[in-house]
Amino acid sequence: MNRLILSALGLAAIGFVSCDDETYDNWTKTSEKQTYSQENVIDLGLTATPSFSNVNLADANSGDTYSISMAYSLPANANVSHNIAISQQEEHTSATVYYTAEDNAFSVEGSNIIITADQLQNMVTNAFGKAPETREFYIIDKMVYSISNQFYTAYTTTAKVAVTPTAPVIESKYYFIGESNGWSFANCNDDFLFKRSDDSKSVYDDPVFKVVVPAPKNDDGTRKANYFKIAPLSTIADENWNALLGCEKDGDSSLEGTLINSNAQAMCMPADDGALFYEITLNMMEYTYSVKPVSFDSKFAYFPGDANGWGFENNIIGAVDPSNLNGKYAGYVTLGGEWGWKITNYPTWDKGQFGKGDTEGTIVADGPNIDEGSQAKFYYVELDLAAKTYKRTEVTVISIIGNPDWDTDIDMTFDAATMSWSVTTDLIAASFKFRINHDWALNLGGTPDSLWGDGSDMAISEAGNYTITLYPTYNGNSHCTIKKN
Repeated sequence: MNRLILSALGLAAIGFVSCDDETYDNWTKTSEKQTYSQENVIDLGLTATPSFSNVNLADANSGDTYSISMAYSLPANANVSHNIAISQQEEHTSATVYYTAEDNAFSVEGSNIIITADQLQNMVTNAFGKAPETREFYIIDKMVYSISNQFYTAYTTTAKVAVTPTAPVIESKYYFIGESNGWSFANCNDDFLFKRSDDSKSVYDDPVFKVVVPAPKNDDGTRKANYFKIAPLSTIADENWNALLGCEKDGDSSLEGTLINSNAQAMCMPADDGALFYEITLNMMEYTYSVKPVSFDSKFAYFPGDANGWGFENNIIGAVDPSNLNGKYAGYVTLGGEWGWKITNYPTWDKGQFGKGDTEGTIVADGPNIDEGSQAKFYYVELDLAAKTYKRTEVTVISIIGNPDWDTDIDMTFDAATMSWSVTTDLIAASFKFRINHDWALNLGGTPDSLWGDGSDMAISEAGNYTITLYPTYNGNSHCTIKKN
């Protein structure tokens, strides 16, 4: 067992060991006494000198301990308790979090404070994060002692020490590799990239990665088992099959388990005709994985909120590909208001809802309202329920273009009550389309009763004055009326 000693030496100038009761009584009478709610700091002249300068907890065993040996001079009837903190500043006033023996953060044996390797790991990671980086800091001891219900406090600080917490190696990126992408490193792209909820955090403080992959099919269209492994970023360039992460037993179909990186075998998601996708979650701090079958059987996504009275009758967007429901939806909605909005996959609250995620453009199940206190605006929204992300483009103007020419936009006026855009203008016998924000990135065409993104041109057969009203919603449902005045 390793035992590292921090010695705290009391200065003889205080003289508590040699003083008699009368001398001690006189000292207490001239000293400011305190209750629990006040702190009377007494300078006992304590110093602390660690017998080590650097500890790497990756080399420690769970039974290893590190001790602070305290030396002080107090009357025998003094009750003493210790609180310890770690800080990058030497002054005790810099300490913000103190640990106690009652919190099971350490133990006290005689005049020694005993800290196990696990307890030291917790203190360091709580203060500085879980990354296995060397942290330099001071250990501050706040000693509280009482005599006859009168309380006093003394502080002491060690010399600076260095401790490296233990943690597994966590890479910045991980990819799915398996049946769904043909067991090909070349196909380890963004579609098969595990993503975190907040990339601004260290991977050690946010070690959870998620990806949603399509369920593979047999030639006859039925689902087949999805064998897979995990490819860390470092394996991609060299196509290093030997460094993939997997499980202990080949073909393990458990929905959760432990990852290994030595002689790793393939996990397996059994064939499930009801599963269109699989959501895989990795916790790389714990080296665990979980698998959940996912299906999107709704062709619509709903945006109840202040803008539509928290109902489901409008503010609806449609599946990007209705023949292949993959959780991706797009369309035009009004969002904002005092209480914001939420997202559902069905016209009811009973089948789940999504709210605000940790970062802009992300959602989580049962999360809080999105955009509370914002101004209601009209948007084009692209929603990916599998990835739990959305992207929105504010629609500031919709215009007619192509009539009388393809260089001139005829701007339309927005009616928030009906979420429609209209214009009355003179037109010639020629084609036209609608486009958004004077740009071709978003445009609508097709037939008046069924408009699609990037749809075909529409025709005005006879010159005259027309009132055109556009109702943009989602592909196939967006429509317009063309009335000759």
